[in-house]
Amino acid sequence: MAHLFVDSVALSANVARLSAALSAKGTRLIGVVKGNGYGLGLLNMAAALRPAAHMLAVDTLEEARALRQGGETLPLLVLAPLHTAEQVRQLAELGAALLIGNPHLLEVCAAVGREWAPVAAHLMVDSGFGGYGFLPDALPPRHIEGIDWQGIATHFSTAFAGERYTRAQFAKFSAARAAFDPDLFAHCCNSAATLRYPDMWCDAVRCGTLFAGRVGFGYTPVGQLRGSIIATHDLPKGARLGYGSTYTLPRAATIGVVDVGYAHGLGMGKRRDALRLRDAIREARDALMRKPLQAKLPQGTARVVGRVNMHHTCLLVPGGTQVGTQVEFAVNPLMVPAEVPRVTD
Repeated sequence: MAHLFVDSVALSANVARLSAALSAKGTRLIGVVKGNGYGLGLLNMAAALRPAAHMLAVDTLEEARALRQGGETLPLLVLAPLHTAEQVRQLAELGAALLIGNPHLLEVCAAVGREWAPVAAHLMVDSGFGGYGFLPDALPPRHIEGIDWQGIATHFSTAFAGERYTRAQFAKFSAARAAFDPDLFAHCCNSAATLRYPDMWCDAVRCGTLFAGRVGFGYTPVGQLRGSIIATHDLPKGARLGYGSTYTLPRAATIGVVDVGYAHGLGMGKRRDALRLRDAIREARDALMRKPLQAKLPQGTARVVGRVNMHHTCLLVPGGTQVGTQVEFAVNPLMVPAEVPRVTD
């Protein structure tokens, strides 16, 4: 049966590596476990980060609730904006904080806080990401009845590439922090910024995808899609495979059918929004240079041939490959649906 194998040893090693670097500078870790723990499993990721994290961050109220129901006791921070009083009350009951970055949510939280108890919040500053946070020249008052400001944050939009813009964002955030409260717990670096700009770490960094090994810099990729060969076929030269007959065998060969397909996340990726000409050129270049999908078998690698189907895929396998042989694919765990089982070692 298809499943995502989560290598807990590699995951823990990634966590320990960053934790050592942060400890040397006295910087705390906000472990981001949104998106089902970046595809590795919400509780799996939380468990791996627990020894090193100051708090955990999620995107939704539902993720925060799942962590509490799973026994998580670390402080929680919800990143995505809530918008109703009922959501804020439920979040407060979970003992979690939230980012406040717009006037509507600020008003809702203040009303809930005055009626029930002060709402734990981090102020979100829009330093150039756009659409998330208060502009530096339009910050709310430092003291608002019903709001317990516990932190101040921003988010970088080009930390993976644009150093000049990132440093300009950091300068705006630093100025906003100084104006609002220079002593307030501050965090602005996501995974890419954490790796590239240690001088911007502030009091804490927010990292998640780094631990899944999705950003390079020597961190080990975690999460492989596994399945099994469920049938083999010896086909003659010239045999055409699959929908659209997109592949023709150049010679007689053995085809192995594996119980993994695009419904399990194989071959799936985030769609690039090519909004600029240079983005479109880069996307076209990457498409031309993209290597065929490959699978790892005990006896070596096997190429995917034909189209990836919904629940199965054809591989060009060595002669004599047996039904039941385990197969492993490198994938982006975020693209693997939540209903696909996560299995740890």
